[in-house]
Amino acid sequence: MKIQIDIITGFLDSGKTAFLNEMLENEALSEGEIVILQLESGQTEIDDKWLKNKKIAVKKFDTDISDDELKDIIEQHSPDRIIIEYNGMKPLNSLFEVLEEKYLRKSCICNRIINIVDVNTFDLYMNNIGSVYIEQISSCDLIVLNKIKDISAEKLNSIEKTIKALNKSADIVREIFADEQSRLYSVKKLSFKSGEEVRKQKLQDGLLYIFFGLSALFLLYTVLSLFDFAGVALSWLQSLNTVFLSILMQAVPFILIGILVSSVLQVVIPGETLLKIFPQKKGIGFITAIFAGVLFPVCDCAIIPVAARLIKKGVALPVAITFMLAAPLVNPVVIASTLYAFPKQPSIAVYRVIFGALVALVAGMVFLIFPEKKSIIVKNLGDITCSCEYCSSSEKSGKGPAEKIKLVFIHASTEFFQVGKFLIIGAFFSSVFQTCVSKDIFNNVWGHDILALLVMMLAAFIFSICSTSDAFIARTFMPQFSANAILGFLVLGPMIDIKNMLMLLASFRKGFVIRLIAVVFAVTFFILYLQALIIK
Repeated sequence: MKIQIDIITGFLDSGKTAFLNEMLENEALSEGEIVILQLESGQTEIDDKWLKNKKIAVKKFDTDISDDELKDIIEQHSPDRIIIEYNGMKPLNSLFEVLEEKYLRKSCICNRIINIVDVNTFDLYMNNIGSVYIEQISSCDLIVLNKIKDISAEKLNSIEKTIKALNKSADIVREIFADEQSRLYSVKKLSFKSGEEVRKQKLQDGLLYIFFGLSALFLLYTVLSLFDFAGVALSWLQSLNTVFLSILMQAVPFILIGILVSSVLQVVIPGETLLKIFPQKKGIGFITAIFAGVLFPVCDCAIIPVAARLIKKGVALPVAITFMLAAPLVNPVVIASTLYAFPKQPSIAVYRVIFGALVALVAGMVFLIFPEKKSIIVKNLGDITCSCEYCSSSEKSGKGPAEKIKLVFIHASTEFFQVGKFLIIGAFFSSVFQTCVSKDIFNNVWGHDILALLVMMLAAFIFSICSTSDAFIARTFMPQFSANAILGFLVLGPMIDIKNMLMLLASFRKGFVIRLIAVVFAVTFFILYLQALIIK
């Protein structure tokens, strides 16, 4: 795992060290080795109990720390976390440049950036060195209002309002007084996990509840099957069970194949190889982006971090977007699974590839015509990777064949269990839809191309699992919806669904993600609706 770095910044005598002493009480910091780097000398010292703690090392520097000094500290102490107390008069960008050094980028990731604000001097600093203060506040994700005892509530609210105007996403915490002599902060309740860890935890909690719900339903079905209750009809449960298992049995083999192929490519082929195939000219780049998915058949679960790395390495954003959207659909494994799911309608697989490539190309062209005005990559200090155990490990440079095979299975097994949860949930809701929803509800939908297409595109966003198995989910909707509406599910699902949206938010800025989803949704709807009109 990468070393977590927390940065505490603020002007002299704002209370950084006092906050640090309280911060070390947080349960999230109680495990593992910690190195504290003090790049500023104030009146308050680190508490003796922390200095005596064998798991905590404190290093003081009179000047800025260099990347070589930081690397030496990491090699000497092998910490799990580094806390940097930084001089507020110096721009944070200077520290960021140190952390962007190649070795540090691979071994460390920035977690929380905390700004300690002395509310008594807030207006003074804002009026005299506002540019420095604004840079501090806008770069942080946690802001602590300190020394608030003698400040009126009206004044505090005014300061908070000013800070919110500068940084809408930051958490603001006020100092809490226990009595006249002591003060403490609510840091014991604050999360010092990374944003990605928090999102993953929430998702896992939600999936856990769904899993227990499905288990309870299965248990109920089993109990009812053992007894002959009068008036209890179990036929719908039996039908649900049959549909659910059939979806799983047909989808799992293709998911396994897709994940294994994807894992082999990510382990065996260096990241720079993919970068080299994209030419500098955007025209040829678009063509390359569409067909690159055939040569590098990575499913939609892994394509987002790959695309983010390409953008970070200098590939044009419109080209990278086209590659990210097209690759999951021109993937040979995806084509094979679609043909298997629709054996009597091979044209669906053909149309899926054609319209998928067309949507990807048009979406990329939209971002070429209306380019982004600022960087879209989330500012983090580590390489952008997927969240599996293999990709998050810094030890993934296996040299021998045996080591590479081991890494392939580490990557594949983790990714399979991640995707498997979505498969089970998607298959369950799809089977419920087929067995419990009356067919009469869709009689009116069948005759309305717009409504049917919109319904299936929404279903794709909710129920889509993985590009290698979406076809089996889509097939269950076939009796109620036209082939064109089914294509809406098959084309949109691998590009944009709930799972992909979460991964996009982990790599790209929220504004860009919203625009991308809107563009892909609009382009998909327009192209498929136009196709329906032409056929008529």
